Amino acid sequence: MLPMTLCELEKGEMGIVIDLIQNEFTLKLVEMGIYKGRTITPTEFTLLKDPICVSVSDSRLMLRKEEAKSIIVTKCDL
Repeated sequence: MLPMTLCELEKGEMGIVIDLIQNEFTLKLVEMGIYKGRTITPTEFTLLKDPICVSVSDSRLMLRKEEAKSIIVTKCDL
């Protein structure tokens, strides 16, 4: 599968984090449990997809679009 950003996943699609673009959000994302190898699923979108609600492990997080763009994933077909 081709790498994409978290913003490109549709609601309910599962992705595996393969990289984080290094920027001012990187440490915050890691502290929230988003790092390489984790599965992440967009669960809810607002009208303009900003912010988005994602499921990581047993947690639900709200991410701004700018933060979601720095998460590189590959779609996981389960």
